[in-house]
Amino acid sequence: MQALAHQVHLLHDGAGVSAGTDRDPSAATAARAAAAALLGAALAAPGTDTRTARRRTGD
Repeated sequence: MQALAHQVHLLHDGAGVSAGTDRDPSAATAARAAAAALLGAALAAPGTDTRTARRRTGD
């Protein structure tokens, strides 16, 4: 779970840097899509209790 949190954190930081240095307003949208893919893969991984994961994310 910590690895996933770290990956999402890196996406967040990278989107901020990209938006600022590259002046790319689509960075946040791309980061959100990447985060959704990471979370979807984590929830679909074998051994993941999706009932608990959904409860935590508010689904």
